[in-house]
Amino acid sequence: MAENKMDKRYFAFISISALRKHIKSIVGSIPELYIKEFHDALDILEDDGIDTNIFRIPATEIKPGFVEFEGKIKYTDEKYAPKALLLAKIDALITYLKIENSPANLS
Repeated sequence: MAENKMDKRYFAFISISALRKHIKSIVGSIPELYIKEFHDALDILEDDGIDTNIFRIPATEIKPGFVEFEGKIKYTDEKYAPKALLLAKIDALITYLKIENSPANLS
C-alpha cells in the first residue's frame, strides 16, 4: 500500500515539475488549460490524503482574456491566470512534497 501511495505522489510531483518547466517559457498570463492540469495533479495528491486547498488557483484569479481592436475591448472565451501566482503555488507545493517525502518523514 505504501508503495502505491508513493507512486501517486511521484507521478503528481513529476507532472507538476514538468508543468513548471513548460510554463516558464510562456509570456504573459497562463491559459486555463494549464491550471486544469495543475488542479488534476492536486486531485491525485488529495485522493492520497494531502490537503491541497492552499495550493489551488482561486476561481477569482482565472479570468477571460481580452483583445483590443480599434479602441474597443473584446473578451475572449479562453480564460487565464497570472503566471506569477501559478509559479508561486507550484514552487510552494514542490517544497511541501520534498519535505513531506524526506526520509525523516517516511519512517
